[in-house]
Amino acid sequence: MWFVWNNWFSLSKCKRKKPERERKNDSTNRDFVGTNIGFGETNGRRYPMAVRRLPYFCCSMFQTLFQKFDEKVPLTKDEKEATKTFFLPKKLRKRQYLLQDGDVCKYIAFVEKGMLRSYTVDEKGVEHIIQFAFEGWWISDQYSFLTGEPSSYNIDALEDCELLLLSKPAEEELLKQVPKMERYFRILLQNNLIAMQRRLVSSLSHSAEEKYNELVQSCPSIPQRVPQHMMASFLGITPETLSRIRRRAATGE
Repeated sequence: MWFVWNNWFSLSKCKRKKPERERKNDSTNRDFVGTNIGFGETNGRRYPMAVRRLPYFCCSMFQTLFQKFDEKVPLTKDEKEATKTFFLPKKLRKRQYLLQDGDVCKYIAFVEKGMLRSYTVDEKGVEHIIQFAFEGWWISDQYSFLTGEPSSYNIDALEDCELLLLSKPAEEELLKQVPKMERYFRILLQNNLIAMQRRLVSSLSHSAEEKYNELVQSCPSIPQRVPQHMMASFLGITPETLSRIRRRAATGE
């Protein structure tokens, strides 16, 4: 699928002032691995692992995550229980930031419910949307996450969201304790590279109408969930052009 929902690659950085939106203290500003130490067993090997009490709302939050894992690297019950301890459940309200331009990206986020976008804003104040992330997709600025450099992206919620966050220390420990996850993230990265290449080819050689059709075929629900001006920003066309394309599609011209 050419459409890159979970693009982990930083594009060219543009300098600008940070958005004038209040930054609130939040638990996601702290690295997280766990609060207590317990023991688990995987492949016959007993190991220490982080154990914590999950918030009341997250009892069923791991369902989609484990469905995605099982599609590529099925986990045992013990491995799933161990994996849970490394994720931080997080709720975001609509329009709330997960990441702001200039901050270091401390987490990769899995979307259990809702939708987010990743974007930059140029010197003229124009938004350029890099990625949308729906249920079952990951979102982050992987460049900032891996290097510790300030991000040039903003990530905010387009809907009320339920997320599972994974910090860099937690990810490193997860890969040690549940080795299957190394393969999962490798497969994910390979798929992202393929999707990124296809999107680049599409943006360079396809018409605006072709790009719109590919977008809708990849995610049929996007016209109902994403405002038209944001779709146009992602496609790299004007809202007026997108309006004409959608009008022609509706009339069958």
